[in-house]
Amino acid sequence: MPSEPFTLTGTGMVGALVSGGRNDNDLYVAPTTLDGTVPHNATGTDDEAYRRVIGDARAHLGKQPRVTVVDEATGGRGHINLGDVRVGTCPTPDPSRRGLAAQWDFSEGQGTTTREKVSQAADPISHVLTDAQYKPDSNPLRRPKNEADGVLSGALLFDGYGRPSTAAPGRRVVPLRGPR
Repeated sequence: MPSEPFTLTGTGMVGALVSGGRNDNDLYVAPTTLDGTVPHNATGTDDEAYRRVIGDARAHLGKQPRVTVVDEATGGRGHINLGDVRVGTCPTPDPSRRGLAAQWDFSEGQGTTTREKVSQAADPISHVLTDAQYKPDSNPLRRPKNEADGVLSGALLFDGYGRPSTAAPGRRVVPLRGPR
């Protein structure tokens, strides 16, 4: 199902939120030229969580492409979801990140979001005290800023279970265990 043609302007990048099944041949979203050429496409990741995908269509600046959605798969994940299509406003790729799918460096130093460097999407940092019940809400903890620490300076602290820590720096988080 193609959109109406539009004139590609701005950065020449086409971005969209995509989720659903993973199938490069039967489930995808793609910018297409009027003659039907598909320079690249994006499919889901076999879950319902949207991810922003950005395609480089700079070779078609000033031309009239379409955004095409192909949904021809069947079965459990036989669908694709599309939302928030952005044309010509997404940043152009950074050549130093060529080949990277995604990169987070958590360099913000505060707050509950981090910027993914390839797509420039602001991703939330899930933290148990962001929406606390028995104390004031708080941001995830980070190491103190200290240039001597190098890449660890200001790093986000994790509790060993893959989530940002709620313990003060220098304290170990010990999980509570229930009856055995």
